[in-house]
Amino acid sequence: MGKTVRDVLQESQSPILALQSEDFVFSALQKLAKVDVGAAMVFNKEGSLVGIFSERDYARKVELLLRPSRETKVREVMTQQVYVVEPDKSIEECLSLMNAEKVRHLPVVHGQEILGFISILDVARSLIQEKSQTVLPLQSYVSKTWPF
Repeated sequence: MGKTVRDVLQESQSPILALQSEDFVFSALQKLAKVDVGAAMVFNKEGSLVGIFSERDYARKVELLLRPSRETKVREVMTQQVYVVEPDKSIEECLSLMNAEKVRHLPVVHGQEILGFISILDVARSLIQEKSQTVLPLQSYVSKTWPF
């Protein structure tokens, strides 16, 4: 059986970062840089997930529009439409959702509980690892020296 989103979460080496919707963009960028990630989930003061903020949001909605990052709140520029994936979904289903909705990051949820956050890079790494585990034994078999 193929890998699941849960497997990707366990393999992921990316730290999970949470931002507040009232954070200033400059502060959010500093936090992203500190842990070397490109996106983070955004929560309101009640603790509800309200969006995702990414370097792409910054580039398109702050920098290109010449907005001051030290005066712009994350809530003003974050992606508000949040798609989620359940941990038991296959990585192929996860990738299909990312492709269909044109998103690169998904919170992983079970019921109302947020278990983690995965990126398209996490999914790609997992797919490559899974495929290489299939290809390497076949490659070894095919390139084997036969006694005839």
